[in-house]
Amino acid sequence: MLGSAGASLTGEQIENIVLDFGEHTEVAVHTVEEREEVLAPEAFDRLTANVRARRTGAAAYPEW
Repeated sequence: MLGSAGASLTGEQIENIVLDFGEHTEVAVHTVEEREEVLAPEAFDRLTANVRARRTGAAAYPEW
């Protein structure tokens, strides 16, 4: 769909993420496409606008 949105974390980097368990309980890594399945349409539009902005270096806005 939108392609890479910047740097990617390696498996080792993901495994070494340290959480404050008072604030978070888990780390989850998903593709943009996987997020479409669980986000409300407006939230997914904001996410894809963010991905476009990061990819192009220009402002991007949700398409609603």
